[in-house]
Amino acid sequence: MKTIVKGKFLLLALALSLPVNVTASEFTYKPASPTVVAVDLQKVEGGHLERFQEPFQIQRLSESVYWVSVSYYNVTVIVGNESVLLIDAPIARGKRILEAIKTITNKPLSAIVYSHAHSDHVGDVGTILQELGNKDIDLYATEEVRDEFIAHNMGMPPPTKIISEGIALEGHYIDVNTSLDGHTPDNTAFLIKDGNRTILHAVDIVHPDQLEFRNFSLAQDPIVFEKDLEILMSMDWDVMV
Repeated sequence: MKTIVKGKFLLLALALSLPVNVTASEFTYKPASPTVVAVDLQKVEGGHLERFQEPFQIQRLSESVYWVSVSYYNVTVIVGNESVLLIDAPIARGKRILEAIKTITNKPLSAIVYSHAHSDHVGDVGTILQELGNKDIDLYATEEVRDEFIAHNMGMPPPTKIISEGIALEGHYIDVNTSLDGHTPDNTAFLIKDGNRTILHAVDIVHPDQLEFRNFSLAQDPIVFEKDLEILMSMDWDVMV
């Protein structure tokens, strides 16, 4: 029998708290807020339809980390001392992501991180670079992601910096985890510690309010996908994007 670790909560399409033996009536529903930090047992009001009708939604997760949802896809924005780091840039959503970042901070974007080589999650990096005048922006990815770019001749800007253990960004350190192989072998998770909260960015594994019956999130290996869930619940995080 599997149990949910007390105190953890997810924020993908929703902010969802998952302590043990919690009923639906115990959740607090609030509109997404770019200024007020999400609390435990909170869900963002609305569903997928509303997220397609709005240009974007922003929820502050900690002092310097934000969840941005753009038409169902979700990214993580980390505000450093002088600039901003973005994890993922879903296809056809780059301009709206930049608009969302401008509402959070006037600091420039200095880095984009690829979670994996699927274009639905990182396909608008080129658009973002064009919108910013092709400035010198670091593109981070693991060796596995880089190899996928090469193997499949991806029509996107390739990684410019290879990461292994983590990424340092102006007062923040982002740990990298490459053990989640069920969805795709190059899928990468990122742990961001900010104050007393740890945020986990791990996509295409868990979808709140959706049953994972559609090929288990299009998992390449359903058996390993099950292990991914066990790995996620064993990791030390407070919020999952």
